[in-house]
Amino acid sequence: MRPLLSNVYFQVALLCFFSVPQVNALVTTNNVQVTPNNKVISERALTEQDIDAMLNKANNLRSSNNPVSKSLLDKLKKQAFLTVEQRHYLTYLTAIQWGFQGDYQQVEPLLLSLIESDASNTLKYRATYSLINLYTEQKRWRDGLKQLDTLSKIDFKITRYYKQLGLMTVIDFYIKLEQYDLAYQYSLQVLKDSISPRNICISKKLQLEVKLKSNSLLLKEADFFEGIDACKDINEAIFLGYIRLYQATKYLQGKLTNKALNAVQPYIEKINATNYNPLISSSYRLLAEVFWQKNQIAKAKKYAIKAKMLFKESSSLKDRKKVYKILFQAAQLEGNFHQALEYHKLYDAVNSELIITTQEKHLTFQLVQHKDIENNNKISLLNKTNIFLKTQHEIAQEKEQTIILIVMILVGLLTLGSSWVYNSWLTQQKLKQLANIDHLTGVNSRGHFFELANMLLKEQKIYQHPLSCIIFDLDHFKQINDTFGHAMGDKVLKEVANTCKAQLRHQDLLGRLGGEEFAIILPDFDLTMAEDVAEKCRRAINLIDYAALGLKSRISASFGVSDVNISGEDLTDILADADNAMYSSKQHGRNCTNTYR
Repeated sequence: MRPLLSNVYFQVALLCFFSVPQVNALVTTNNVQVTPNNKVISERALTEQDIDAMLNKANNLRSSNNPVSKSLLDKLKKQAFLTVEQRHYLTYLTAIQWGFQGDYQQVEPLLLSLIESDASNTLKYRATYSLINLYTEQKRWRDGLKQLDTLSKIDFKITRYYKQLGLMTVIDFYIKLEQYDLAYQYSLQVLKDSISPRNICISKKLQLEVKLKSNSLLLKEADFFEGIDACKDINEAIFLGYIRLYQATKYLQGKLTNKALNAVQPYIEKINATNYNPLISSSYRLLAEVFWQKNQIAKAKKYAIKAKMLFKESSSLKDRKKVYKILFQAAQLEGNFHQALEYHKLYDAVNSELIITTQEKHLTFQLVQHKDIENNNKISLLNKTNIFLKTQHEIAQEKEQTIILIVMILVGLLTLGSSWVYNSWLTQQKLKQLANIDHLTGVNSRGHFFELANMLLKEQKIYQHPLSCIIFDLDHFKQINDTFGHAMGDKVLKEVANTCKAQLRHQDLLGRLGGEEFAIILPDFDLTMAEDVAEKCRRAINLIDYAALGLKSRISASFGVSDVNISGEDLTDILADADNAMYSSKQHGRNCTNTYR
C-alpha cells in the first residue's frame, strides 16, 4: 500500500506546486490520444464521476475479465485527483489484484491498513472478508477464525449484497477447513437469500464444492448444469471454470473418463484466459489424472508438468500430491529412476505436509470450539473445580500454565505423532462411515437415513421442489426366518436391498429402518412418479429368483407412498403417513402399493 499511496501523494503535491495553467497543461499532457494520422488530440480530465465509474467497472470485471480490470487499475493509479474514499477503493482493488496474481505478501498489509483507516464501513467490511479469503489461501486457520469473529461483530449498515459476499467467504473458509456440515448449512441460507445474478453464481459454486468434497448423496448431475447456466449467463469465467472442474471430478470419481475430459478440455483456453493460477493449475492436474486413468501416459505427463510449472507455495497440497505421484509413476515406467526418485521425494514431502495440515485444521477448530463453549458458560472447568480454593489471581496464573501445557502437548503431537493422529482420524472416519451404513444390506442405516432425509427436506423447503416418500415391508418375513433360519433371512434382505437400489437414481435415498422394513426418499418426484417407482420396486422384488436363494415361494413386499403436498414438510409426518399406507397394503392382501390420501 505504501508505494501506491506515496505515489499518489507525490503527484498531488507536485500538481499543487504548479500554477493553475501549469496544472491544466500537465493534465492535458497526461490525457492524449494518437490518431492513425499521428495527430495528437487532447482529452478532458477525468471527473470524479468518471473515476467512480472506472473503479466500479474494475471491481465488476475482476473475476469475469481480469486483464481489463487490471488495465483500468493501472490507469487509475496515474490519476492525481482522487477523493479519500476513491484512494481507499483503489487500494482495496489493488490488493485484490495482487491476490489474483498469487502475490499474497502484498495483499495483507493493504487490507489491514484499510480496516484501520477512515474508509467507509462497507469497504472495511469487504476488506475483512477479503482478508479471510487470504488466510484461507495461506492455510492460516487460526487467523481466519479470528477474522470470522471480527466479521460477525461488525455492526455497520452493510447492504444485503455485501453481507451475502461475506457469508460466502465464511462458507469457503469452512469448506477449506473441512467443516462441511457448517459450510452446507450456510450455503442453504445463501442460496435462499441471493438476489444478484453474481451472488447466485458464487453460491451455486460453493454448494457444489461442499457437496463434492463431503461426498454428499445429495449431489446430482443436474446441479452442475444449473451452476454452469447461472455463471455462464453473466460471464463469470473463474467460477464457471471451477464448476466445470467439480463436474469433471465427479465424473472421474465414477470412472467416467470421457465425460470428465469433455467437461474441462474444450474450455481450457477460456480457463487459461482467466489468468487465475489456482484454477488453471487444478485444471491441468485434473486432465493429467484423466489421461492417466485412460492409460495415455504421455498426455498425463504433459499436463502434470504444466500443473507443476504453475505451483506456488500456496498451491493446493492435494493437487501437488496427485501431480507428483503421476510424474513419479511416469518416470518409473520410462526407466528414469533418478527422476522418479526426485519426484517421489517431492511426493513424500507434500504428503507429510498434508497430514500435518489436516491435523492442524481439526485441532484448531476443536480448540476454538472448546473456547467458545467456555465463553458461553462464562466459567472454565478449572474454575468450577477450584473456585472455593483459589483467588482470581491464582486462577489466572493456572490458566496461563494450562494454556502453555496444552500448546506444548499439541506441538509434541504435531511433531512426534502426526502420522498416528492422522491414522486415528482416518479410522474414526471409517468407523463413522460404518455407522452410516447398514452392515447387512449395504444401504443407509436408520440414523444416517434420518440425517440425510432431513437435509433433503431442508432443500425442498427452500426451492419448493416436490419430494415423496416410500415405505415397504417384506411379506411373511418371519416365516422365512422360522422355516429356513436367520442366515436365509439375511440373504433375502441383501437381495431385496440390491434389487431396489437397481431401480433408483443416484440421488434417491434408500435406508433400512429396522428388521425387514425399508424407506425411500425421492427428491424432485411428485406422488404419481413415486407410485411408479414403488410399483417398479414391488415387481422387481416379486421377480427375484427365489429358487436360486433356496426358497420355495416368491418374495413379496407391501408398499406405502406419500409426499410433502399431502403430509407436510416434517419428516416424522411424511414417514408416518407412508407407513399407514403400507399397512393398508397389508390389509388388502399384501404384495401391492397404496398411497396415503
